[in-house]
Amino acid sequence: MTFHSIYKTIVKKLEFEGRIKTLSLQETYSLDNQFAEGLVPIKQEFHKKHNASRYYTNNLEKTTIQV
Repeated sequence: MTFHSIYKTIVKKLEFEGRIKTLSLQETYSLDNQFAEGLVPIKQEFHKKHNASRYYTNNLEKTTIQV
């Protein structure tokens, strides 16, 4: 008698039913690349707002020092 982890049993059952699919390395890299490309605009917008905020803070500190 062999013992299998419960998750392995569930994965095998779901694969047999066609409800999940194990991805190859190439598919995994492709999926990662698609996620990264989708997140690029969000990352760019974050950096843009972050830099604008730092610029505003620096200007604010300069004016408070001069007063």
